[in-house]
Amino acid sequence: MSAEDDFTTLDEEGLDFTVINSEGETVEYQALFTFESEDTGKSYIAYTDNAADENGDIEVFAATYDPSTFDALVAAGTPVELAEIETDDEWELVEDLLDEYNELQEAYDGDDEEDEDEEDSE
Repeated sequence: MSAEDDFTTLDEEGLDFTVINSEGETVEYQALFTFESEDTGKSYIAYTDNAADENGDIEVFAATYDPSTFDALVAAGTPVELAEIETDDEWELVEDLLDEYNELQEAYDGDDEEDEDEEDSE
């Protein structure tokens, strides 16, 4: 991740939005974080449908999106349009940010467990 790249995590409840998938079905997702890259000039979104994969891990997806219309579409309950990530370099950028996001989540979850342990010992 370069110094110009920055991601915005969403509150712990996330941001729900809908997409019409390739089969024409409306699918609801929850945004985890967004970021813009000065290197690519694109905006990215990481999101999930909270479904588990075969290992029991929650699946996370990523795409590019248009931040100038996203919030208004979500507020109106209108499905948003996402675009595929096109290059290996973009995927590497996204994967690095997903790793960083996971580390932050683990640290946050660890803080919650410590708080619970302190409350239990009182």
